[in-house]
Amino acid sequence: MAAEALIETYVVILFAGIFIMSYAVILVAWYRFREWLSYEVSSVIGLGVGSAWIGLGLWAYSQVLPLPLAVQWEMYAPLWAALLWFVWTFLTEIPFLVTIVPPMLNACYRAFPSLRPQPEKAQGERS
Repeated sequence: MAAEALIETYVVILFAGIFIMSYAVILVAWYRFREWLSYEVSSVIGLGVGSAWIGLGLWAYSQVLPLPLAVQWEMYAPLWAALLWFVWTFLTEIPFLVTIVPPMLNACYRAFPSLRPQPEKAQGERS
């Protein structure tokens, strides 16, 4: 019984540490890459939707087919497992999206200037 509580404590510490690190990375990236703010906001929203899809997909799958190695949950994954997968997927992927992609895209735009999106002109503006 004490070993299970110890494992649960380490899981909580792991999730809390990853949450704090991810949140700090997001804040630093938003401050550092101001010109990429719309990309970063859309990354957070898109990854949130994708992570929810993964978490709820796990839960829905387990309601129909047994999970591999489903010793603790028997056949059905509890709904908190969907939340766990959502949080884990989001928090481990978002730091890479908001810190690595903007510098990579800047390098690509310098190497291939024709790839950079051109700003739209206002209606009636001449070229």
